[in-house]
Amino acid sequence: MIHIYKVMIFSFAYLLCSLNVQASYQSNKLKIMNIIIEKSIEHDLDPVLALSVAKVESNFEGDALSHAGARGVMQIMPATALGEFNTSAEQLYDIPTNIEIGIKYLKKLMHAYNERLEIALSHYNGGSAVKQYDGSLQVIPATSGYVRKVISTSKSFRSHRLVNKLIKKHTQNYFAKKSNESYLLDDDEEYKYLSEIELKKLSQIRKIRRHNLTRNKHHRKTEKTFDVKVQREVPEDISMLTRKKNVRQWESIYQADGQLTR
Repeated sequence: MIHIYKVMIFSFAYLLCSLNVQASYQSNKLKIMNIIIEKSIEHDLDPVLALSVAKVESNFEGDALSHAGARGVMQIMPATALGEFNTSAEQLYDIPTNIEIGIKYLKKLMHAYNERLEIALSHYNGGSAVKQYDGSLQVIPATSGYVRKVISTSKSFRSHRLVNKLIKKHTQNYFAKKSNESYLLDDDEEYKYLSEIELKKLSQIRKIRRHNLTRNKHHRKTEKTFDVKVQREVPEDISMLTRKKNVRQWESIYQADGQLTR
């Protein structure tokens, strides 16, 4: 009987330990995802693309090491880190450093290949052999499966509730820090990927419009209402929904560059 109790206690302890390990793993994974999104926004790269590459390359493992020698979350080759970013192989196991290098490298490749995602991904995974002798570009055959997997993963991430929530949070935080304004972005999806310049102009437009709405509200004559129990003056109010609608209509006469539409 004692032996059975010992086995049960051991089994319970093992299960508890396994759950703790799994919870710790998920927590670390979430931290890495947050770093990827934050740095992607800082460097103006699509966060979903960076997350997808990290997922396919290492499954968000900070200590990952491939058979070819690629290291860390973004699976950076030491030669690439040293030649492109003057970073040593040892530094590639520093998670924020590894992620930042991977994001910068992805952005560089996307720019070099005129935003052709499949070519940039093929180069990221397989090197510069994407460029043919005649100057044309094509996906390296050995990387075609990788390219398809990253693109497929990105489609899943774009509809993933947690991913969208994290991206929205970090986008708000980034532009809140960059701006002297006290507001955060609206909940509307239409503003999620605006450029910094566009957001600053939109911020100025809204600031002026909010000021006008507030001023008009304060100077509007009060409307007298009679209550059986208490006689009082109740100022006319504008609901938040109505105010937002007015702001949207007012903004609609402006283009992204701040000029009036014709």
